[in-house]
Amino acid sequence: YHFICFAVENNSFHLIYCPTDNMVADTLTKPLPIIKVKHFTSALRLRSD
Repeated sequence: YHFICFAVENNSFHLIYCPTDNMVADTLTKPLPIIKVKHFTSALRLRSD
């Protein structure tokens, strides 16, 4: 946390807001409706064999 705050204060990088609809990793961390699961797994190029 402190490393990120220090880096932002020194303009090493800029944080930007990322809407939930663009957070493809959400499919790995929380329950989602099946339509979002399919969309995110496709975006991550995951598949079941």
